[in-house]
Amino acid sequence: MIKEFRELLDDRMRIEAFKSAIDELVTPNSIVAEIGTALGTYSFFSAKAGAKTVYAIEMAPMIKVAREIAKRNKLDDKITFIHKKSTDVRLPELVDYIIMEDFSPFFLYDGLSRTLRDARKRFLKPGGKFIPNTILLKIAVIESPGLHNSLNIWKKENDRLYGIDWSDTTRILFNQPRYAERFPIRFLTDESLIRTIDLSKDDNFTYDFSIVQSANDSGTIHGLIGWWDCWFTPTQFFSNAPNAPSNTWGQWFFPFQQPIPVAKGESVKINITAIESQKSKQLNFKWSIETGSVRVEQNTFDGSLFNQKNLPRLTSPLSPILNEEGKITRFILEKIEGKFSSAEIADQLIQRFPEHFFTIENAITELLEISRRYVI
Repeated sequence: MIKEFRELLDDRMRIEAFKSAIDELVTPNSIVAEIGTALGTYSFFSAKAGAKTVYAIEMAPMIKVAREIAKRNKLDDKITFIHKKSTDVRLPELVDYIIMEDFSPFFLYDGLSRTLRDARKRFLKPGGKFIPNTILLKIAVIESPGLHNSLNIWKKENDRLYGIDWSDTTRILFNQPRYAERFPIRFLTDESLIRTIDLSKDDNFTYDFSIVQSANDSGTIHGLIGWWDCWFTPTQFFSNAPNAPSNTWGQWFFPFQQPIPVAKGESVKINITAIESQKSKQLNFKWSIETGSVRVEQNTFDGSLFNQKNLPRLTSPLSPILNEEGKITRFILEKIEGKFSSAEIADQLIQRFPEHFFTIENAITELLEISRRYVI
């Protein structure tokens, strides 16, 4: 594990981008939280930039190494290390900046939205920001025989090996986005901006995006390539595009099992949808391409395997139990009957759920969010 973290640390371009943003934003009055601190890199940068207080949060045992590095660099008196999952952490104060870098090549992954929303709601001061704070999701149509062939390794054998038909494994594989290995690619359309996400404000990170582009050149469509760019600060832009210098975030390849020929100038309709389960926070994707009379669609529902461990839970007579978030929502809704003022309800929230609400601002923010959804 330490080898992988050292390799991440050697991604100089990514690390320097964070350092530059921290040096620009953090002042002696700043309170900073880093979620997923690992070796502590950005917490160290924040402390060296003069932050008033730094909270380094990490659920993995690697935090022990971070503590030792802080001690050896005489930074341990400026950093509070917290060995917990961020959603289980209660900070003694709100912070000006939350630093996070644990994003997928296409930004989202299962459960990330819950972590982001929880951190913003419970940790961030009004007007506070994430580093990076603004995410731009982008996609383009590409030709890449190398990427396509890497998923279709038994094409010459028609998916028959050892007298067995293995075609269903190929079908599953082509219905899953993959990390885009470093094969040559050629853009057949301009890049498209799917959406812009402000981590300090936005709640919903999913999308249903469609656009019609003109092919820049003739070629064969093998898939879509997706990535995210970001603004670390209002003046500092960073790109993860395939034609930008490579870094450890990379891109995702959304393949099409059936390659599609396209002529220069031909209209190409692109669609990509991200769907998040409200309960499990599991992500699924659908993506399609349409040129003339040809339309091809792939989706992760066809690429997923049924988990039999869930079968007893689905069929047994379970009695549903509210989680903590549900209990908070129920408590607020029970109080919103015209008998209590907002300030009174917020005060009761702090008393009833002290591990979740430690300031009146925290409680008011949650009350306003529930009110926005349910109060007429």
